[in-house]
Parts: sequence; C-alpha cells; structure tokens
Amino acid sequence: MKAKSWQAPRRAARSARLRWMALIGISLLMAGCPKQAGQSLNQQLQELKTEQHPTAKFAGTVTIDGLPPKQTINQGLRIMLYDPKNPPAAGSAPVNAIVNLADGTFEFSSYGQGDGVPEGSYIVLFVALKHSLLGKQQGFHQPDALKNLYNDPDKSEFKVDVKRPGKTDYIFELVLQGKETVNTSGPKAITHFN
Repeated sequence: MKAKSWQAPRRAARSARLRWMALIGISLLMAGCPKQAGQSLNQQLQELKTEQHPTAKFAGTVTIDGLPPKQTINQGLRIMLYDPKNPPAAGSAPVNAIVNLADGTFEFSSYGQGDGVPEGSYIVLFVALKHSLLGKQQGFHQPDALKNLYNDPDKSEFKVDVKRPGKTDYIFELVLQGKETVNTSGPKAITHFN
C-alpha cells in the first residue's frame, strides 16, 4: 500500500509536467504558423503567376421562403459571385462559398479565413446541386434543389458592388414556394462544376 501511495504523487507530477510541455510545444507551433502560412500563400501566388488583390468582407445570411435553408432543402447550398467581366471557364464555378444550412450564414474567403473577395461588381447566384464522386456525372450537377431559379446570371435579381471594407450583414431572401422549376437553363447558368 505504501508503494502505491508513494508512486501516485510522482505520476501526477509527471503527468502535469507532460501536459505543460505539450501546451508549450503547441503554443510555439501556433506562433510560427502565421509566418509559414504567409510564405506558403506568397509561393502559391508566384506559382500561379498572379498577385494578391485587396479584398472586402462579404458575409451574411440566406433564407429560403423565410426560413433557414435546412428547413426547405437537404442539399448543400452555395452562394456564388459571378463576375461578368471575367466569367468562369466551362465546367468551373464562379467564386463561391458554402452556406450553413442550419442558420443560413455564409462567409467568403480569398486569401485567409473570412477576408472576403476582391473588390468589384458581381451578380449573386445560388445553387443547391447534387454532388457525386463516382458515376457518369461526377462533381456538382443537376438537379438543382432551387429549381434553377437562382443559377443564371442573365436572370439574377441580385447584383452587388463590393468595396472595402465590405459588409458582413448581407441578407438574401430566396423564394421557392409557388414557383415552377426552370427546365431550360440559359447558356451562362451554373448547372454543373467540378
């Protein structure tokens, strides 16, 4: 019994020292991350032969029929910023962000978490496409749970001019109830992407 009671305090002290050493190690690693992340971003931009543009915050909320998206659809919802001066290549998507289905919130990130998007004039699109990893149709594809009502830049009612510092309180109210599915999409409509 005495041996056990003598070893228990030593184990507790050793365990506490290990926890502190681990905490210090993690803190040192975290302190080095921002510098490494900045270097990595600069390297990637150089490899892509592009430069970092000033960004403006672009965040907010999306509702569908006045409710959070999850209460209306069950597919992933994306908000997209279509730049008419630089449209995406065929099979590609415009700059986009995932909308949180539970509460409808979204936040765009370009170079760092939540930093927004490059300044400019955009047409705002929304898609809730199926996603497949295997089979004939891989990537994101039809059907669109939003009935193809919000995926065509030629028909979108949402246009924004994004300027610094930007906004984090955008509200987009989508309506599906009582609307028919658009069966013929325009040539610029986002109906699939990888």
